[in-house]
Amino acid sequence: MTHSFFIGSKSIGAAISKSKNIVFSNNFVADVSLRETVSLGMAIDKWACVAICSYFEPDTGCSNIVANDNIAAGCKFAGFVAPGYTCATVPTLNFERNVAHSIEGSGARIYPNPSESTHTTCYAMSSFGAYKCDEEGLVVHDVTMEI
Repeated sequence: MTHSFFIGSKSIGAAISKSKNIVFSNNFVADVSLRETVSLGMAIDKWACVAICSYFEPDTGCSNIVANDNIAAGCKFAGFVAPGYTCATVPTLNFERNVAHSIEGSGARIYPNPSESTHTTCYAMSSFGAYKCDEEGLVVHDVTMEI
């Protein structure tokens, strides 16, 4: 999926789940708003411009997902929610040159990939930009030895 626009969605602008060998690049995802529903009870609705292998956690079925050169703008919670890549190797750069702006939350939430056992020790990300976020530009809060 390349050179596409996703504007005005509810909850999630673009989601990749339980997939293999996907390229999501040069896309624009914006204006993702709250879903207006009362049927969730005490559950929390997940929000993001782009959710990569993160909507149904843990998503161990995802592999070889590349999301590069995308823009996320005007979303709730996070511009991107995406797994990191494995440390101490030549990075696969599965998440590179993405930009989040005007986010009512964090620019990106990067988490350890559940299908990579080494991510309990270390995981990484690179080449990300965020600005005009209400909270952090980047948030990482999972248990690991090194980031």
